[in-house]
Amino acid sequence: MKSMRTCALALGLVTLLSTSVRADVPGSTQQLGAQPGMTQEAPAISGSGVVWTNFDGVQFDIYYQDVASGAAPQNLTPGSPDNEFLEDIDRGFVVFTHTGGMTNSPGDVKLLDTSTGKLTNVANGSADVHFAHPAISGNYIVFERITGTSKFDIDIYDRTAGGLPSVTDDDAMQLHPRVSGDNVVYEDYARNPSGTPDVYGFSVMAQSRFLIAQNAKWPDVDGDNVVYIASDATGGDQLFLYDLVSGTSRALTSARGPKATPRISGTRVIWTDGRNGVDNDLYTCDLATGVESLLVGGAGNQATGDISGNRVVYSSTDANGGSSGVFLFTFIATPVNDIPVGCDPSKTDLVKAPTQLVQNARRPVYASGQFENAAGKTYYLCVENGLANGTRRSASVLAAVDGGVVLSPADFKPEKSPPRFVTAKLTLDPRSSRVPKSNVLHQWDVALFQADTTISISIRVAK
Repeated sequence: MKSMRTCALALGLVTLLSTSVRADVPGSTQQLGAQPGMTQEAPAISGSGVVWTNFDGVQFDIYYQDVASGAAPQNLTPGSPDNEFLEDIDRGFVVFTHTGGMTNSPGDVKLLDTSTGKLTNVANGSADVHFAHPAISGNYIVFERITGTSKFDIDIYDRTAGGLPSVTDDDAMQLHPRVSGDNVVYEDYARNPSGTPDVYGFSVMAQSRFLIAQNAKWPDVDGDNVVYIASDATGGDQLFLYDLVSGTSRALTSARGPKATPRISGTRVIWTDGRNGVDNDLYTCDLATGVESLLVGGAGNQATGDISGNRVVYSSTDANGGSSGVFLFTFIATPVNDIPVGCDPSKTDLVKAPTQLVQNARRPVYASGQFENAAGKTYYLCVENGLANGTRRSASVLAAVDGGVVLSPADFKPEKSPPRFVTAKLTLDPRSSRVPKSNVLHQWDVALFQADTTISISIRVAK
């Protein structure tokens, strides 16, 4: 049956069929890594890379699959007698928790580069301290530091520079950190040690923390948007959106029922929802249209995994509580040309050969060039973001022409799944040229700030 409503105006209960259904969300579903006798759960996604925890009845391992290539799932931690779980992924970099086995570790955090196989120890546990719930975005990895049995703090690690000062280090409990760009969000129990936490944010650059919402939980962040679960006037769970720029929040749902683990990518949010009163379903809200929809429901439990662009991963168990499996849902939109006019070779021509910028470290890299313009022609600066396979894309680019900014990081959202092409239509005034004694030469300058990314810059003219 249909289940579509305006975000923040969802009312009443949804009666579900006895089999898995989707309502008003065009897309396709496939199961990943299905293996008899094994349990798959806790999936995460970045671009076309999916990771999940696999349990074979003896130990836990991390599995990876590139869903765009059609390659078979790969065990990233084979042959180890230890347990690996609680994973996250960003642009091919996977973080996970390692415990037990021959090393008798109470909990380490490790980083694996799927393109090279390089494994890095981010945080090593001991008899006195262990680590859990890692999340990664760009250079930053955040995770819980558990000292003894009662002290929970949030640590942060820069995968190019190493350890950074802790996000928190106090007697209160802080849990479930998430990160995007410069912003970290997490739960803080300082005000209510045994009850509902508050959601706080932390700016890595400013080294400052700030309150986002009281009596709130399960935060996630993408760019300037934070989503979290908080109580409405009746005490029920609702999904909220907080704007880090304006400092304002608004409710996205109003239907009664428990909600948990929201995830956001660009203008789409997903979350686990128990409004049907029997089991959990997966819902989505499109911030661009204001429409909330049932994504996956039916008998059994569907639990939120993660979202990246038009792809969602989640775990699902049958009505009898059997072994869970990992599934991929891909939104299908009306076909459009995803190449903007200013980068489209059918509508524009190159003025000069493209310039490539490669950022392999944390230090920014720069490029510049000059071009002539002809009267009556329309010119564009085009950035081709990342490689053709979707890797090495950046959400942190700054471009200027004749000293004026034409593209900023705000044009490269969503941060978790940056666009392939970004362009700016140029307004060229010969009098503003930075090249002396010339009315036709103009200068462009581009800075690339994000590590392990590649862009190609070109000036194009309309045909």
